[in-house]
Amino acid sequence: MSKQLKQNECWIPAIPHYEFPGKELMMHNKVGWQVNKREAALLVHDFQQFWLSRYDNASELESKVVKVVNACRQAGIPVIYSQAKTIKHPAERGLALELWGPGIGAGVKANISEAKVVQSVAPQSDDFIINKPKYSTFFRTEMEEVMRITNRSQLIMVGVYGHHGILATALDAYMRNIKPFFVIDAIGDYCLDDHIMAAKYISEVCGVVTTADNVERSLINS
Repeated sequence: MSKQLKQNECWIPAIPHYEFPGKELMMHNKVGWQVNKREAALLVHDFQQFWLSRYDNASELESKVVKVVNACRQAGIPVIYSQAKTIKHPAERGLALELWGPGIGAGVKANISEAKVVQSVAPQSDDFIINKPKYSTFFRTEMEEVMRITNRSQLIMVGVYGHHGILATALDAYMRNIKPFFVIDAIGDYCLDDHIMAAKYISEVCGVVTTADNVERSLINS
């Protein structure tokens, strides 16, 4: 970040459209893990209006997330939503207050409605909702318990942003012997370079890169 935050300012960049990477990034995978509907859970990561509003055009991303969510629901696998929680006091933000500002539902341009998950993939009554305070969905949440009680050892990841919370969650999943699947065309980032960086890092260090079409086929065939 090249500038200091002003008081009560939320620094999330405006994100111009870029062509999402796809299956060509799968060449970097070191392992051949495949999604299995008896082992997988889906994480819809921070797909809140607050974050999606930063994109010039999020329609392509949203359509791919809808595709994966629908395929997972049809396969009967658990669907988990993470969401950045609203705060009651700036102290709850910790260092994030200096790096990113006051967050959702706070600051001079606060709009609490922006904390809602995008309507096209809104949670259903039997889904899990994880309110997370930091980048990783596992940090100080019940995420690990949800994976345990549902007897899941794979985590399909879609949403935003690839090189922030999704990358941190993938690392935390790996450290808990949970296999992360980075659905590259159903994940949004700040720019193409950040998107590719996150995908390559995950495929090298802790998981695999896949696509929405591959997830759908694997769920049908497993």
